Amino acid sequence: PSVNYVKRVGAGNQVTMWYDFDFVDLYENGFGEVIFTDQRTGEIIERDYSFVYWGDKERDVFRQGECSFSINETKTCENIFLGKEIYKTWLPYNSKDIPKGSIRIGIKVNVKINDYVDGVWVVVGKGISKHAEWTADLNVDLVSYWMLDEVSGTLALDSIDGVYNGTLIDMTDSNWISGGLIGNALDFFNNSNRVLIPSFNDGNSDSSISLWLNYTPDDIRKSGNFQNSAILLGDWSSGFYFIDNSTHLLFRGWNGDATASTIGEVLYANWDETIFNHLVFIYSDVGSGTLDIELYLNNVSFGEITDVGSAYGDYEWIGGHDVNALGLNGTLDEIGLWNRSLTVDEISDLYNNGNGIGFLSLLAPSVTLNSPENGLNTTNNTILFNATIFDDNNLVNVSLYIDDVLNETNSSGINNTDYLFIKTFDVGSYNWTYKACDINNSCTITSTRTFNIFSFIEESQTFNVSSFETATESFNVNLTTNGSIPTIGKLIYGSVIYSDATITNTVDNNYNISRTIQIPIGIGTINWSFNFTLAGSEMNTSIQNQLVNSSELGLCNATLIVPYINFTFKDEADNSFINATIDSSTWEYWLGGGSITKSLLYSNTTENNDYAFCFNGGNRTLHNTRSIQYASTGYPQRKYDAISDLTNTVTNKILWLLSSTDGIYSSIQVVDSKGNRISGVGVTAERQFSGIWTIIGQEVTDDAGSVTFWLNPDYDHRFTFTSDDCIDASVTIRPTQSQYTQQLQCDGTGEDFISQLEGLKYSRTPIEGIIQAGITNFTYFVTSSKYTIINASFQIVNSSNSVVLNYTELACSSDECLLYFTYDVPIGADIKGRYYVDFGNGSILLEGDARWVNVVIDTTGKAGLSTLWNDLRYVLDDWGEGSNTGDFNRLVVIFFFMCLGIAFFNYHFGIDTQNPGAFMFILTMVILSGSLVGGLDGQGFFYYNNLSSVQFINNYILAFFMIIISVSYFIQVNTQAKR
Repeated sequence: PSVNYVKRVGAGNQVTMWYDFDFVDLYENGFGEVIFTDQRTGEIIERDYSFVYWGDKERDVFRQGECSFSINETKTCENIFLGKEIYKTWLPYNSKDIPKGSIRIGIKVNVKINDYVDGVWVVVGKGISKHAEWTADLNVDLVSYWMLDEVSGTLALDSIDGVYNGTLIDMTDSNWISGGLIGNALDFFNNSNRVLIPSFNDGNSDSSISLWLNYTPDDIRKSGNFQNSAILLGDWSSGFYFIDNSTHLLFRGWNGDATASTIGEVLYANWDETIFNHLVFIYSDVGSGTLDIELYLNNVSFGEITDVGSAYGDYEWIGGHDVNALGLNGTLDEIGLWNRSLTVDEISDLYNNGNGIGFLSLLAPSVTLNSPENGLNTTNNTILFNATIFDDNNLVNVSLYIDDVLNETNSSGINNTDYLFIKTFDVGSYNWTYKACDINNSCTITSTRTFNIFSFIEESQTFNVSSFETATESFNVNLTTNGSIPTIGKLIYGSVIYSDATITNTVDNNYNISRTIQIPIGIGTINWSFNFTLAGSEMNTSIQNQLVNSSELGLCNATLIVPYINFTFKDEADNSFINATIDSSTWEYWLGGGSITKSLLYSNTTENNDYAFCFNGGNRTLHNTRSIQYASTGYPQRKYDAISDLTNTVTNKILWLLSSTDGIYSSIQVVDSKGNRISGVGVTAERQFSGIWTIIGQEVTDDAGSVTFWLNPDYDHRFTFTSDDCIDASVTIRPTQSQYTQQLQCDGTGEDFISQLEGLKYSRTPIEGIIQAGITNFTYFVTSSKYTIINASFQIVNSSNSVVLNYTELACSSDECLLYFTYDVPIGADIKGRYYVDFGNGSILLEGDARWVNVVIDTTGKAGLSTLWNDLRYVLDDWGEGSNTGDFNRLVVIFFFMCLGIAFFNYHFGIDTQNPGAFMFILTMVILSGSLVGGLDGQGFFYYNNLSSVQFINNYILAFFMIIISVSYFIQVNTQAKR
């Protein structure tokens, strides 16, 4: 065939495609593989195939000679050899070379029932751009088909274009009977009944005969070994018949030389006389002018004979021969003749569980499903169904079935075209098929396909298939939705649910869902998936799995073989290597962000010259903290604390020791500028060896802010102090004392407060007042000696009393809680702080009016009254809002203006001069009035801090002293006046 159309072929080994070659030279290994694609599903499939070429083949030619008859009328004829002839056919080509010259080479493929296949043949290293498609069809190479459905007449009509119509001999209309397997049938009720058909004259070739036989042997035939002809292909040269004997029916085939061989036999007891039995004879061309014949009885292989003669002769007969003794005496129906070997599957289709299939069924419409592909997964609710329909007869209608229910029918009857149906579906799984029927009521129902409508489809998953404990891992799923927007993403990793997965819209309805986590402790295969909400319903992605390996740190051994750090020991005095013990060591290590860590406790009381620690975390960088206490005989214990990353490029670390006769213990206490002891400060001690500063000790200050080193008092030592909250410092001393103090400049200067609640203290930073714009560190540290602290929280509110920062620390100890956070202070900000603590009965406000103001200072122009007024307004704005600073500012301003007023009025009017004590009295009344107002609303002019009932003395002490002074003054003035 050419390569531009769909070729119909029979099932079995069929030549489906060929190419003509005309090479001027031999091309070695020019033929490559053939790629087969199922055109219905689009999937690549496997098919057995071989190369063939179109060439000449020789065969024997015979004719029938004289015949004779035995006493029971068995006819025996001689078969006369006439010679040989050459004919064209496909022959095996057992090479991958393309020969020189003109040749046609094809591919013989093992075609399966219902195949619709595309083949791409790789020739000279390239796939042929034009390639062949073929579909399996039982009608392929069907030479003749006699339905035997006539009711009268002398012709048995061939349904294939009437080429091989049979002529009834010695038969009348009474031979046509009803009650055949399908429709009518032809009954042969005496020996002279027979049908003569024209010769096929095809010689030796693969061929097949299918027929249905109803036969009831009588006693005469059983006793006489009668021959009953079903079909004779040629004048005694081939064909098959059966013989009655006393116990069996013997099915026989002619050998081509006037002799016959038994193919198979069946007991009368096993022969069902009440039904039509299906007989199929398969002729296989085995070369050298011979055939093999195999019999199938009712869909079961019944027997085989080999090396018989040619298949066809000058005349072909149905149900008898020109000799009466060979009459059938039975009923035949539905006889078909193929010029190829039928496959087992095709024989099964013809048998159809004993019901057979008629010629109209053989020529039922051809239906090729185009779309959707089988097993389609989509988020599109609208599906386009497409199938190509072809029929030899007049097509009547095409129907779409959804879930085995008729959905819609198209009755246009247009042949050889695509039939389309467009349907809308809800989310779910469905199956579908087409049914096509023609004018003869012959219908084809295709195999069922499925499709799935999803609200989303996973496109891909991105993650590492293996990881290690404590590592940072990211998980990502890309999906396409039906238009709905996914929200509330969660990663489900093993039994842990991680919320706040990131959902990103990439384009249109495509989204990425991702989450980064620290791998928990525990090894094995861990399942993971994403959960999210789509259109109000919770959805889950497919379950994936990740292999988690152990992250193990320890002293190197047979299983831990990758060294990360190796410790050796030296004597400070002479720089010699010595053996030492590790009395204790504590390691905390991790691979990821540090929220999940592992720990190692190691000690060894046997002195060794080195200690190598290995890690099996896949050669990844190991983050860790380590605290090692080591010693040796005659050498006091030292401590090595460090926080640094390690890799598989081994770190060689020397730990120094000093003998017990050469050193003293020297402690350093680290404090801030207020004298508060600072814990967690890294302290590194160094000493010079050959002019090079060398680390001899590393420790971290304890809760008391102290570290202790065993040091040589004869040498200078450099100490470096590092802290996240303080400015690093370095100092060099000769450690001749047992105690030193080192002060660090820490962030800001905090304020300490004692609460009215018993045993409660707190401190906070920064100090109230002017604050710079930008990111600012805030701290809040609360301690309690009586109550158990559950949590502490802090709020920042703006000038509109709106909360702009809300921070709660849940990881508190029972007696203290530290909050450390940052806030981006805007330009011109006027903010307040609120400090809370929770003892289990709700949050308690400790302070609510800590205030910070960002003052925008004009640095250009000249100072004047406006500048004075702006500065004064700032001071006035701060009244009553701060604590000690605000009080002081307020009192200074009040007394400043009072003194100015007194001086002004006395200078111009002499009030106090003429009336001694007048201004003292006025001043006392003003202070008393202010104190009285403050006593009523807690916001008077003269008070020490925000008022409450227990702070009475703070409010009235100034008024009290002024009254005493005024009374004393008037008593003194009055006494002097009396004198």
